[in-house]
Amino acid sequence: MPTETPPTTNNINETKNTRQTHKPKRHTSWLKRIRNGLTFFLASQFGHLLLLLAGHWTKITVVGDHHLKQIQKQGTGFTWVLWHGRMLIPIFARRKCGVIAMVSEHKDGELIARIIHKIGYKTARGSSTRGGRKAFVEMVRDLRNGGEGAMLPDGPTGPRHVFKPGTMLMAQRAQIPMLHITFGSHPAWTFRSWDRFTVPKPFSNTILFFGEPIWVDKGLKGAEFEVLRKKIEAQMIKEVENCDALARGDMPITDQSRGGDGQ
Repeated sequence: MPTETPPTTNNINETKNTRQTHKPKRHTSWLKRIRNGLTFFLASQFGHLLLLLAGHWTKITVVGDHHLKQIQKQGTGFTWVLWHGRMLIPIFARRKCGVIAMVSEHKDGELIARIIHKIGYKTARGSSTRGGRKAFVEMVRDLRNGGEGAMLPDGPTGPRHVFKPGTMLMAQRAQIPMLHITFGSHPAWTFRSWDRFTVPKPFSNTILFFGEPIWVDKGLKGAEFEVLRKKIEAQMIKEVENCDALARGDMPITDQSRGGDGQ
């Protein structure tokens, strides 16, 4: 008959060491969950105040606002399109305008939703990876009825500055135009996140830019659809670069429309 081998001193010591090795990991994980939960709670409760503060501590010059006035005069719905890392000042500028924003159901999306609800935004929850169909239908319905939407075409997790086709499909289905809205600030903080999230520093100069209306023809598809997608993507990237140059004073504001302080 097989017999059990009695535990040796080495085996007992190895077991103790294994247990001792795992204890700090459990302790660290527990502290990390508490820290992350506390950070999320504070950000969701007071993040809108920081957003408002950042919007007020920079001098905002509006460029291209005649494009917005043109669309508003027509009375049609439209949607803003903006890069994930350049959302701060546009969110500040369009607060209390009844904008409906498509926000992901991921954790970062939940945080964004809680913050922007406090300053007058509505949300349709979904993205390219989760809950997108329901949010898509909700957005199309609202935009067809003359609503003002907002989309992050490189969200919720990137790649940075890649214009995903879902935004174009929504604009095509609703038959409404897209307007690029972005900003550049100097000086500014740029975080080391995937989206290079940008925040203007106190007393900085900020350019808030409104792009030309972009329509997607109802019958556009296939290769022609992809050509337009790439064109919009390249144009939006270039406009961000121009905003940064304008904010630094490297480019003059010439024949472009100039508005007030956006506040």
